[in-house]
Amino acid sequence: AVVSTQSTGGGHIVQTTWHTLTKEKDTMLARMFDNDSNWKNKTDSNGAYLIDRSPKHFLPLLDYLRNGEIVLDKDINPQGVLLEAKFFGFTELTAKIEELMLAGERKVLEPLTRDDVIRAVITTPSNYILRFRGLDFSGADLSNMDLRHVNFSHSKLVGTDFTKSDVYGATFDKADMRGARLDEGHVAGVSMEGAILDNASMVRCNFEDSKLRPSSLLGAQMKGVNLENSNLAGVNMRVANLRGSCLKNSSLKGACLAGADLEGCDLNGAELYNTNLRGANLTNVNFEDITTALHMTHVT
Repeated sequence: AVVSTQSTGGGHIVQTTWHTLTKEKDTMLARMFDNDSNWKNKTDSNGAYLIDRSPKHFLPLLDYLRNGEIVLDKDINPQGVLLEAKFFGFTELTAKIEELMLAGERKVLEPLTRDDVIRAVITTPSNYILRFRGLDFSGADLSNMDLRHVNFSHSKLVGTDFTKSDVYGATFDKADMRGARLDEGHVAGVSMEGAILDNASMVRCNFEDSKLRPSSLLGAQMKGVNLENSNLAGVNMRVANLRGSCLKNSSLKGACLAGADLEGCDLNGAELYNTNLRGANLTNVNFEDITTALHMTHVT
């Protein structure tokens, strides 16, 4: 059945359906229009339900219920829509609007900081994935933080410090991470497909995957990266550019480096058991003191 709702904050008439109004069961709006509701909403002479809220800020909530996405026109203050979302108990939508506001505030300003990340972490429900897709964190100090499963894909992370942070299962696909530091970090299950990691530092990183998919650095640009003593067992680095990188004493057990550019790499003391090096550029690679003998079947 079609229901007419009226917001008395301007007398705007809106037509929608019971299904739309009750789509998110845990919200106050859904409970107001539930068949068993005790709200006993007031109606006007035409049977339209009266909701004493600003129609300009209420309508985006209805569009969100219809489409599953929040779209704010340029003439709408997101702060007003945020207040409506909080008033009607839209937990997930509240987090999305706050994320949009954070991105909008910093769009033409300086890169985001540690304080911005902490604020986002605090205000995001624990059962939602934190998304920083496409944002600028250049030079930010994000060390010693719990950033598990955070989405940093397409973000600018030039010189960002992730030292000793837990980024288990995080996504860095196509992120610009030149000069970033992930030393001693827990990076199991991360995805860095197509990421630019030139001159990044990953000393004593643990890429070993215990529960999620193996970490992926497929096609990553990693010239001059320091991966000394890192656990790269099973990691996919197919066609990655590791020219001049340091992998001393690293574990590459079962890793895929097929087609990778390893020219000038230091693999002194590295574990290469069952490592796939087919088609890799091994010009001037230092294989001194490797712990496992190379088999030609893994190289040619």
